[in-house]
Amino acid sequence: MPLTDFEKSRVRLHLGYPLQQANAGLVYGEPINLQSSFLLDRSFGLITEVTCDFVRTYLKRLDEIEEDLHENREALLATSMEDLQLAPDYMQKMQSLYETWQSKLAQVLYVPVNPNFSGLGRPLRGPGLRNIGVA
Repeated sequence: MPLTDFEKSRVRLHLGYPLQQANAGLVYGEPINLQSSFLLDRSFGLITEVTCDFVRTYLKRLDEIEEDLHENREALLATSMEDLQLAPDYMQKMQSLYETWQSKLAQVLYVPVNPNFSGLGRPLRGPGLRNIGVA
C-alpha cells in the first residue's frame, strides 16, 4: 500500500522539509518559489511497497521518541525522584537517537535531511538559515 498523504507529511516533518507545497522566497528583492523539497517529492513517486514498510517503521520510531520526550517533559526538570535519577545527558541521547532514525529514513528515501530545519528543536538553534555548497 503506498504512503498516505498523512505519512508523507510526517516524513516531511521528521526530515525537516516544509509541510506546504509552494515555498516563497526572495532573490534580489524579487519573489520566487523555492524548490527545496523536489528530491523528496520525487522519491515519494519512486518508492516500492517494501520501502513503504521501512518508511512506516522509521516514522513509528521517530514518533515514539517525540512522544517519549513529551510524556517525560516534567522529569527533565527533576534531579531525582526518590529512586529514579535522570541521566544528565538524557536530551543529548534522545537527540542522537532521533538523528539516527532520521538518517535511516533519509537513507531509505535517498534524500538528504534538510540541514536548516531538522532534528528535535533544531530550527531554534544556531544563527538561522544557512547555505550549503553543492558539488
